[in-house]
Order: sequence, then C-alpha cells, then structure tokens
Amino acid sequence: MTQFRYISVGPDGTRKSGRLDAPGEADARRLISANGDLLVDLQDVSKRTWFRLERRTDVPPAAAAEFALELSGLLRAGAPMRRALDIQSGGAGPTAKLAGAVLAHVENGGSLSEGLRQAGGSAVMLAEFAAAGEAGAGLDTLMESGGRFLKARIEAISRIRNALAYPLFIALLGLVAVSVITIYVAPALAPTLKGTGQGGFVIWLAGLGAWTQAHISWLAAGLATCVLVTSLILGRASVRRRLAAGLWSLPILGPIARDLDVGQSCDVLSALLAAGRPLESALRFAAAVSGPHLASVYDTIGQNIRDGQVAGAAFAAAAGLPPEVRRLALLGEKSSAFASAMRQAGQICHDRALRRIDRFAALVGPVLVIGMGAAIALLMLSILGTLSGIGDSVL
Repeated sequence: MTQFRYISVGPDGTRKSGRLDAPGEADARRLISANGDLLVDLQDVSKRTWFRLERRTDVPPAAAAEFALELSGLLRAGAPMRRALDIQSGGAGPTAKLAGAVLAHVENGGSLSEGLRQAGGSAVMLAEFAAAGEAGAGLDTLMESGGRFLKARIEAISRIRNALAYPLFIALLGLVAVSVITIYVAPALAPTLKGTGQGGFVIWLAGLGAWTQAHISWLAAGLATCVLVTSLILGRASVRRRLAAGLWSLPILGPIARDLDVGQSCDVLSALLAAGRPLESALRFAAAVSGPHLASVYDTIGQNIRDGQVAGAAFAAAAGLPPEVRRLALLGEKSSAFASAMRQAGQICHDRALRRIDRFAALVGPVLVIGMGAAIALLMLSILGTLSGIGDSVL
C-alpha cells in the first residue's frame, strides 16, 4: 500500500485535505471521486526529495505565463471558460495543475481571478489581469497581455542571470585564491620571515590568516546569520518596494530597471486601451502592476488628466518617463492611435533594456578578470619579492 496526500473540493464547496492508503495512484483517485469530491492535488508521500525543507506549491512564472497564453488562445477560439480550463487541466505539468485548481474554484461558483489568487505565486499577478478582463476589458485580451507580461519578466531575469553568471564565477575564483594565500600560504612563510626583519606585509597577512583559522566557526555562524537575516528582510514586500524605488537612482542598473518597468507597463496600457478600457482606468491598473517609482508617475498623469489636461500633454510633462514614451504619446494622441503608440514605446524600451543588459555583461566580465588578476598578482609579487630579498641577504 502507498500513502498519498490529497486536496479535494467537496460537493458543497468545502476544501478537504488529508492522507489515504491505496495500492496505486489510480486507486487513490477512484476512492476520492467515489465520495463525490473533485480532486485538486494528489502527491505520493513516499516520493520525497532530499535536501528539501518543505514542499513548495507556489506557481512558477513560466507556468503562469504558459497558462495565460493557452487560456487566451482557447477563449479566442470560442471555448467557454470551464471548457477551456478543463482542456488545460487534462495535460501534464504545473500548467495543468494550475488549471485544475482554478477549474475547481470556478465550478464552485468562484471567478477566474479569485482562483488565480488562491493558487499563489506568480498566479497572483496574473489574477490582476484576469480581474481587469472580468470587469469588461476582454478576458482573452487581458490574459494574453498577462502572459506576455510574465514572459517579458522571465526573459529579462534570464538575461540578467546569464549576464552575472560569468562575473560571479570570476569573483568567486578570485576570492578563493585570496583566501588560500591568506589562510595557508602566508602563515606557512611567517616563521621564516620573522627572524629576517623583512616581509612586514606578509607577516601581517599571516596574522590575519591565523586569526581567521582560530575564529572560523564564529565567522561561518555569522555569515549564515547574515544570509538568514537578509533573506527574511528581503522577504518583506515593503523592503522590496523600497529597493525597487532606489534601483532607479543607480548609475548603470537604474536605466535598465526603468526601461524594463516602462516597457512592460506600456504594453499593458496598450492592451487595455485596445480592449476599450478608459485611459484613467488603464493608468490605475498599470500603476498597480508597476514598480513604486513608475506607479507614482502614472498616478500623477492620471491626476493631471482628471484636472482637465489632455493625455498627450500629461504624458509629455511626466519627467519620470523616457523621452520616447513622451514623444510617442503626443504623436499617438494627434493620430488617434494612442494604443499603438504605447505598444511601440513599450517595445522600444524593452529592447533597449535587453541591449543594455548585454553591454553590461560584455563590460563587467573583463573588468572583474583584470581587477581580480591584478589583486592576486600584487599579493604574489609581494610574497615573491620578500623571498627574493631574503635570498639576496643570505648570498
């Protein structure tokens, strides 16, 4: 017999969870369905992954994006909501699991946006797009926009990770080399150098290495504590918002963060306006899914529009937006193609951000190689110079 952990929804809408013993997965599904329950999740308890503290159920961004794009295509093909979710849940992987959970919520009288919020993870962001679609902006259009929104974030994060992988590897190698010289090489040479009156820097380095060896346990505990405290602090939404706001002021990373945020928000604005959503409502939604700095810019634009200023002039007066967005907003208003102008502006900003990430990756790698190489070379030259001086004095 195999033990399974299950989550199901009863005929009256109550959520049930627990464990049951069954010969196999098919038997477990049959036992749950026999009671009239709708199975949402079924896990084999015996199949555990080592080094895993807890089973994560958050929806990953890739699964949420794929779910949104698939659902948008099915809705545009004419499939009803429940039928579309049923088709998606018949597949495999996290997308089918998300569709099954949302379908269970919809069949019990809930909405798509509520089901996505309950799923957690990246589906919470997708729920904002679903809520806008349910409010009359077109569910198929907004789900496609939400899928593209998450896809753009995934692409940007992937580019940033690829850009930082090589520099971080070089930095790690350099730190390892410096640590080996400090902890092992310098202390081994210190007894020989103390009697010669030379090698003051090497002797100081040896003292630092000896102190590190004596307090290695405390240093490791302190490092682990710092990592834990940092992860807890970064887990707070208020801290992440402040960091996101401060990121815009950095010299190199600031323009990249601004273009990524503006590019995604302009794409959302374009989708909402093309679906017939009023500009003020579209600005409120774009502010809700944007970073804190850009959200304040959109709030200011919305307030200026409510005060009687035309949209093009309100965008042109927003100093926090890139000049391309302001110029295209003016042009779009004059040509009565504001949605198309926003889409083009978003594409320009997004492409420029990706180019800047690639240039940053091409620059930071060689700089780190030269910097770490120079630091290690200076250490080795200092040690070799001291040993050479001892040899000359002996001769």
